[in-house]
Amino acid sequence: MHNHHLTFLNFDTNLISASTPFNCQFLLSDPLRRIKRIYLKSVELPINFYNIRNNFNSFNITLQKTSTPTAIKTFTITIPNGNYKTIEEIFYTLNGQMYNIVWTGTDLTYADWPYFSLNTDNTITIATTSANLKFNLQSSNFITQVLGFTNTTTTYVNTITSARIYNLNCDNYLSIYCPNIPHKSAGVNGQLMTFKIPINSTSGSIYYIADNISYSHYIEITDEHYILNNLQIQVYDQFNNLLNNRGMNWSFTLAFQFYD
Repeated sequence: MHNHHLTFLNFDTNLISASTPFNCQFLLSDPLRRIKRIYLKSVELPINFYNIRNNFNSFNITLQKTSTPTAIKTFTITIPNGNYKTIEEIFYTLNGQMYNIVWTGTDLTYADWPYFSLNTDNTITIATTSANLKFNLQSSNFITQVLGFTNTTTTYVNTITSARIYNLNCDNYLSIYCPNIPHKSAGVNGQLMTFKIPINSTSGSIYYIADNISYSHYIEITDEHYILNNLQIQVYDQFNNLLNNRGMNWSFTLAFQFYD
């Protein structure tokens, strides 16, 4: 494919009014017709979304009081959104939330609640030293993807150690999705994906990718008569959650190939 067969357009959220740059719309001054393929040629994206964020910052834990009178109650633990750089930062906040659990009607206190700790192999253990308490840790993105507990069960236990090591940077790639363009999805299992971009940068840095001869990322337009008047853009994480880049603008270049 030679460049003279393509029309290149640069899209920059700095140039439009967008309160949420990861969920915005570009109006085209000249509508494009008879589009055959759209290529992603470059992306310039500041990484400003949190590594611990909505859908990645909470879980449920059910506590079982085993002494008489027995009781069971489920609590939701949520830590504030933020860019946590160390597991110790997460533990400080997480164990603080556990410490603040209040279970009225029982004689249990903060000293009985389960507590998260780090092991020498970077796995995580949650345990209670109380002889009168067991717990059931329930799966969530935070529990599985961040803390590594892919081995949660339905049983009540005194202690459980994560099957995997913790991972504070679990975003392997982002999904750029164009909901108004008729095309075959690049994702599977209902993933909202038009273009996939790998993430090899950390928060506070600028991610840059450019097309190369070894890999060309494009989509096929399924409607030959489709007219592109505006381009709707959304950016999702790999788990299909719409991301919030906290107002930071970004840009990308698309190349359009047309039917003869």
